[in-house]
Amino acid sequence: LDVAAKAFPAPRRVVIAGVSAGGFATAYALPLVRRLYPDVRIYVINDSGVGVLPPGIMGKMLSEWNAEKFIPSSCLDCTTQDGHFSNYYRWQLSEDPRLRLGMMSYTRDTVIADGFSDMGGDLFEQVLATEMAGIEEAYPGRMHYFMPSGTFHTFLLGSLQVTAGGMTVAEWIAAMLDDSPEWTSKSD
Repeated sequence: LDVAAKAFPAPRRVVIAGVSAGGFATAYALPLVRRLYPDVRIYVINDSGVGVLPPGIMGKMLSEWNAEKFIPSSCLDCTTQDGHFSNYYRWQLSEDPRLRLGMMSYTRDTVIADGFSDMGGDLFEQVLATEMAGIEEAYPGRMHYFMPSGTFHTFLLGSLQVTAGGMTVAEWIAAMLDDSPEWTSKSD
Protein backbone atom coordinates (compact mmCIF):
# COMPACT_ATOMS: atom_id res chain seq x y z
CA LEU A 1 0.00 0.00 0.00
CA ASP A 2 2.89 2.36 0.64
CA VAL A 3 4.09 1.79 -2.92
CA ALA A 4 0.58 2.38 -4.28
CA ALA A 5 0.25 5.62 -2.30
CA LYS A 6 3.56 6.90 -3.68
CA ALA A 7 2.79 5.89 -7.25
CA PHE A 8 -0.82 7.10 -7.12
CA PRO A 9 -1.05 9.95 -4.59
CA ALA A 10 -4.38 11.31 -5.86
CA PRO A 11 -6.42 8.73 -7.80
CA ARG A 12 -9.97 9.58 -8.85
CA ARG A 13 -11.07 6.11 -7.73
CA VAL A 14 -9.63 2.93 -6.24
CA VAL A 15 -10.66 -0.64 -7.06
CA ILE A 16 -10.08 -3.44 -4.57
CA ALA A 17 -10.70 -6.85 -6.09
CA GLY A 18 -10.21 -10.28 -4.62
CA VAL A 19 -10.94 -13.82 -5.73
CA SER A 20 -11.97 -16.65 -3.37
CA ALA A 21 -9.95 -16.16 -0.16
CA GLY A 22 -8.96 -12.83 -1.68
CA GLY A 23 -12.66 -12.00 -1.88
CA PHE A 24 -12.87 -12.42 1.88
CA ALA A 25 -9.73 -10.29 2.22
CA THR A 26 -11.29 -7.34 0.39
CA ALA A 27 -13.26 -6.66 3.58
CA TYR A 28 -10.04 -6.50 5.59
CA ALA A 29 -8.16 -4.43 3.00
CA LEU A 30 -10.84 -1.77 2.73
CA PRO A 31 -10.05 0.06 6.02
CA LEU A 32 -6.34 0.18 5.13
CA VAL A 33 -7.01 1.56 1.67
CA ARG A 34 -9.58 4.01 3.02
CA ARG A 35 -7.01 5.35 5.47
CA LEU A 36 -4.62 6.10 2.59
CA TYR A 37 -7.34 7.62 0.42
CA PRO A 38 -9.94 9.19 2.74
CA ASP A 39 -11.85 11.12 0.07
CA VAL A 40 -11.73 8.81 -2.95
CA ARG A 41 -14.57 6.58 -4.12
CA ILE A 42 -13.63 2.94 -3.53
CA TYR A 43 -15.12 0.07 -5.50
CA VAL A 44 -14.83 -3.39 -3.96
CA ILE A 45 -15.25 -6.40 -6.23
CA ASN A 46 -15.63 -9.48 -4.05
CA ASP A 47 -15.44 -12.57 -6.26
CA SER A 48 -16.61 -15.73 -4.48
CA GLY A 49 -15.63 -14.80 -0.94
CA VAL A 50 -18.84 -13.08 0.12
CA GLY A 51 -18.83 -14.38 3.70
CA VAL A 52 -21.79 -16.77 3.75
CA LEU A 53 -20.61 -19.39 6.22
CA PRO A 54 -21.96 -21.56 9.03
CA PRO A 55 -21.48 -20.51 12.68
CA GLY A 56 -17.91 -20.49 13.94
CA ILE A 57 -16.13 -20.55 10.56
CA MET A 58 -15.72 -16.77 10.20
CA GLY A 59 -14.26 -16.41 13.68
CA LYS A 60 -11.87 -19.26 12.97
CA MET A 61 -10.81 -17.65 9.68
CA LEU A 62 -10.26 -14.27 11.33
CA SER A 63 -8.06 -15.93 13.93
CA GLU A 64 -6.10 -18.09 11.47
CA TRP A 65 -5.50 -15.14 9.13
CA ASN A 66 -4.63 -12.82 12.02
CA ALA A 67 -7.38 -10.53 10.72
CA GLU A 68 -9.29 -9.93 13.96
CA LYS A 69 -7.59 -6.55 14.32
CA PHE A 70 -9.33 -5.38 11.13
CA ILE A 71 -12.74 -5.64 12.78
CA PRO A 72 -13.43 -2.24 14.36
CA SER A 73 -14.56 -2.12 17.96
CA SER A 74 -17.50 0.04 16.85
CA CYS A 75 -18.85 -2.87 14.80
CA LEU A 76 -20.47 -4.65 17.71
CA ASP A 77 -22.17 -7.41 15.70
CA CYS A 78 -19.92 -7.81 12.67
CA THR A 79 -20.78 -11.43 12.16
CA THR A 80 -24.37 -12.58 12.37
CA GLN A 81 -25.38 -15.26 14.83
CA ASP A 82 -25.55 -17.60 11.86
CA GLY A 83 -21.85 -16.94 11.21
CA HIS A 84 -22.17 -14.79 8.09
CA PHE A 85 -20.15 -11.65 7.46
CA SER A 86 -23.12 -9.62 6.22
CA ASN A 87 -23.22 -7.26 9.20
CA TYR A 88 -19.61 -6.26 8.57
CA TYR A 89 -20.49 -5.30 5.00
CA ARG A 90 -23.49 -3.33 6.31
CA TRP A 91 -21.23 -1.61 8.82
CA GLN A 92 -18.69 -0.71 6.12
CA LEU A 93 -21.42 0.74 3.91
CA SER A 94 -22.92 2.69 6.83
CA GLU A 95 -19.55 4.19 7.73
CA ASP A 96 -18.36 4.98 4.20
CA PRO A 97 -20.72 6.76 1.78
CA ARG A 98 -18.05 6.66 -0.96
CA LEU A 99 -17.96 2.83 -0.96
CA ARG A 100 -19.47 0.72 -3.75
CA LEU A 101 -19.64 -3.02 -3.05
CA GLY A 102 -20.00 -5.63 -5.81
CA MET A 103 -20.54 -9.18 -4.57
CA MET A 104 -20.19 -12.15 -6.94
CA SER A 105 -20.97 -15.81 -6.36
CA TYR A 106 -22.43 -18.77 -8.16
CA THR A 107 -25.64 -19.90 -6.46
CA ARG A 108 -24.19 -23.29 -5.53
CA ASP A 109 -20.45 -22.63 -5.47
CA THR A 110 -19.18 -26.10 -4.50
CA VAL A 111 -15.85 -24.83 -3.18
CA ILE A 112 -17.65 -22.77 -0.54
CA ALA A 113 -20.95 -24.65 -0.16
CA ASP A 114 -19.56 -28.19 -0.03
CA GLY A 115 -15.85 -27.94 0.63
CA PHE A 116 -15.12 -24.91 2.74
CA SER A 117 -18.33 -24.59 4.73
CA ASP A 118 -20.00 -27.99 4.34
CA MET A 119 -23.41 -26.24 4.06
CA GLY A 120 -24.47 -28.04 0.90
CA GLY A 121 -25.82 -26.45 -2.26
CA ASP A 122 -29.47 -26.05 -1.21
CA LEU A 123 -28.73 -24.26 2.05
CA PHE A 124 -25.92 -22.19 0.56
CA GLU A 125 -28.13 -20.98 -2.28
CA GLN A 126 -30.94 -20.03 0.11
CA VAL A 127 -28.69 -18.24 2.59
CA LEU A 128 -26.66 -16.52 -0.15
CA ALA A 129 -29.80 -15.05 -1.73
CA THR A 130 -31.16 -13.90 1.63
CA GLU A 131 -27.92 -12.31 2.83
CA MET A 132 -27.15 -10.52 -0.44
CA ALA A 133 -30.72 -9.20 -0.75
CA GLY A 134 -30.60 -7.97 2.85
CA ILE A 135 -27.41 -5.97 2.32
CA GLU A 136 -28.71 -4.53 -0.94
CA GLU A 137 -32.02 -3.58 0.64
CA ALA A 138 -30.19 -1.67 3.38
CA TYR A 139 -27.88 0.12 0.89
CA PRO A 140 -29.64 0.31 -2.50
CA GLY A 141 -27.50 1.69 -5.26
CA ARG A 142 -24.27 1.11 -3.33
CA MET A 143 -24.25 -2.70 -3.14
CA HIS A 144 -25.30 -5.13 -5.83
CA TYR A 145 -24.68 -8.80 -6.47
CA PHE A 146 -24.00 -10.98 -9.51
CA MET A 147 -25.33 -14.52 -8.95
CA PRO A 148 -25.65 -16.89 -11.89
CA SER A 149 -26.94 -20.40 -11.36
CA GLY A 150 -24.16 -22.92 -11.12
CA THR A 151 -21.65 -24.77 -9.02
CA PHE A 152 -18.47 -23.08 -10.26
CA HIS A 153 -16.09 -21.00 -8.15
CA THR A 154 -14.80 -17.55 -9.17
CA PHE A 155 -15.31 -15.33 -12.18
CA LEU A 156 -12.29 -13.05 -12.57
CA LEU A 157 -9.92 -15.99 -13.08
CA GLY A 158 -12.25 -17.61 -15.60
CA SER A 159 -14.52 -16.36 -18.33
CA LEU A 160 -15.76 -12.81 -18.08
CA GLN A 161 -18.52 -13.82 -20.50
CA VAL A 162 -20.52 -15.72 -17.86
CA THR A 163 -23.99 -14.22 -17.69
CA ALA A 164 -26.60 -13.59 -15.02
CA GLY A 165 -29.83 -11.77 -15.67
CA GLY A 166 -28.80 -11.16 -19.28
CA MET A 167 -25.52 -9.36 -18.46
CA THR A 168 -21.95 -10.68 -18.61
CA VAL A 169 -19.49 -10.38 -15.74
CA ALA A 170 -17.45 -7.93 -17.85
CA GLU A 171 -20.50 -5.75 -18.56
CA TRP A 172 -21.57 -5.83 -14.91
CA ILE A 173 -18.15 -4.76 -13.62
CA ALA A 174 -17.89 -2.05 -16.29
CA ALA A 175 -21.32 -0.73 -15.29
CA MET A 176 -20.19 -0.66 -11.65
CA LEU A 177 -16.99 1.22 -12.39
CA ASP A 178 -18.82 3.67 -14.68
CA ASP A 179 -21.44 4.39 -11.99
CA SER A 180 -23.99 3.39 -14.60
CA PRO A 181 -27.67 2.91 -13.77
CA GLU A 182 -27.19 -0.47 -15.51
CA TRP A 183 -25.26 -1.65 -12.45
CA THR A 184 -27.97 -3.56 -10.62
CA SER A 185 -28.12 -6.98 -9.06
CA LYS A 186 -28.23 -9.80 -11.58
CA SER A 187 -29.25 -13.38 -10.95
CA ASP A 188 -30.72 -16.34 -12.79
